[in-house]
Amino acid sequence: MPSPEDDYLALSKSLWVWQTAPNDFPAVLTYADTWGIDRIYFGINTQYWDGIANGQYATAMAAVAGWKAAAVGRQVLVATGTPNWATSAGVSSVFTTMVSKVVGPASAFDGVVLDIEPWTLANWSTDSATLCANLRNALPLYKGALPVGKNACWAVTHPSYYAVAGANNPTFLGDVIDLTDGTVLMAYRNTDALNTSYSANSRSVYAGKSAPWFFGQTLNAGAGANVTWADKTATEFESGMVFVTSLAQGSGGGIGPAIQSYSTLVGKIP
Repeated sequence: MPSPEDDYLALSKSLWVWQTAPNDFPAVLTYADTWGIDRIYFGINTQYWDGIANGQYATAMAAVAGWKAAAVGRQVLVATGTPNWATSAGVSSVFTTMVSKVVGPASAFDGVVLDIEPWTLANWSTDSATLCANLRNALPLYKGALPVGKNACWAVTHPSYYAVAGANNPTFLGDVIDLTDGTVLMAYRNTDALNTSYSANSRSVYAGKSAPWFFGQTLNAGAGANVTWADKTATEFESGMVFVTSLAQGSGGGIGPAIQSYSTLVGKIP
């Protein structure tokens, strides 16, 4: 009978990687090989952009390219964005600079995942419609700013998007799904019951769509007693990821968990 670890290993998983220098990418890729992770979102600090552009990290970039080529379906995106990007309907100049240096035509990366979280802004409760309208207008522009062949454009979503009216869908969540190549639903909870209830409205929207999406989960400490898996055992976490995969795969193009993040995951499952 398969163990929780076996079932976890078999899942199609994506992983957020933050505060990791390019020279450490090979270690991340080896870990991904070991644990069946086939999509990686690298958050790359600005201090490394010039080095990537001038070839200083050629070995690391070659490792990324080799890892992608080793198996079908692997994808590596640059995680980028701040909540304040939703205060404008245009493209952030920071994004434009990052793309020019990191996601060029010869880049090992496939595109970006826009980690823009307007629901965390102080004025979300009063201005959510405006913030969402800005983001709705900007999403096609962000994709259009990416080079041909490196223009996969994913975005994070959140259960709160269900309560905001959409322009072309009943909800803003539906608009984001339609305007991107894929999404990560940040519906972080740490029990089967809470994951089921907290994501229910969102999954009802995803059920009517075919675009790929991952179900976000976090191991980061301090995220909240009902939110993070930090205090759960490895077996509990593995079983939880199997369960959220069943929820995702029962709703449109759902694939599996998107785990936040590498630095905490390696502590839970070395």
